[in-house]
Amino acid sequence: MLRVGGLSTEPLAEAAADSLRSHGIEVCCDRSAPVALAIAVSTTAGEAGADAADVVLVAEDRQTAAEAARRLYRTRLAPWAQSLASARPDVTAPPHLLAHDPGWAVTADRRIRALRQALAGLDAADRLSLRRIDHIGSTAVPGLDAKPFLDLQVTLDRLPDPAALAAALAPLGWAPAVGARPDSPGVHRDLRHDDDTAPDEVFTKRLLVAPDPVRPAILHVRLTASPFARRVVRFRDHLRADPRLRRGYERMKRAAAAAHADDEDYDDYTRDKGSWLAHAYRDVDARAGGEDPWPLDPGRPDPRGPGGQPAVGRR
Repeated sequence: MLRVGGLSTEPLAEAAADSLRSHGIEVCCDRSAPVALAIAVSTTAGEAGADAADVVLVAEDRQTAAEAARRLYRTRLAPWAQSLASARPDVTAPPHLLAHDPGWAVTADRRIRALRQALAGLDAADRLSLRRIDHIGSTAVPGLDAKPFLDLQVTLDRLPDPAALAAALAPLGWAPAVGARPDSPGVHRDLRHDDDTAPDEVFTKRLLVAPDPVRPAILHVRLTASPFARRVVRFRDHLRADPRLRRGYERMKRAAAAAHADDEDYDDYTRDKGSWLAHAYRDVDARAGGEDPWPLDPGRPDPRGPGGQPAVGRR
């Protein structure tokens, strides 16, 4: 069951909450609890408080608050819940690129906070040693066009049990991914490069999706020992810092997107990027010189600025 929060006990918020509960949505009034969507109710569009919520419902009275909540359920929460309950929850779509949206980082930060809270209990129970959670991929790079799917990465010393992970994250709107096709890349393991020396098993991963119709997202759960986990963070940081690399990557992506504009999913688009990315990854690996790209101490701040999130867990 999807869990939403942020709604107070004020009359307008209560009316919205009651409306959502009538549709089977769990409403949590504890603002510190992890939720799929934080909702606020305001009598004025753009009123203070919007910065603390994913959605602001504008209402004049209890009736219009309930109606606004019903619209939110019909247009966003119901499709999200139905996808989660389906046999193949997914966020697949043709590879259409959009101009960078600053709202991607805002949503990513909120989801990272919720994930950190939800995974903390799992970490403590199963001794997974949660190290960090990052916003990765093109939506994490200002100035870079991207598919409007947020990519997040959780890094742990041990992978969680798939069923336990799914149960912990289901209220936040996540479900295990199965891929658009039987051979979809990156669902159960990451690509191993020819010069990788790490054991084969460290490339195993968990992949989940949040099929939110407005802000769909993909969650990569990887091992700390995985070269790929470090590689994608290094690549993101180089894209942020290097305009020339960013322009070259965008040109390649646009060519691949044009070639697969009529595809039903983006699997072949992803494969077409493979050789370019392999070369880019080798370059950023070489420039890193084997240096660990992130602090593993959860008490230390991440030095890379927005999008680099310190983790909660044990050393």
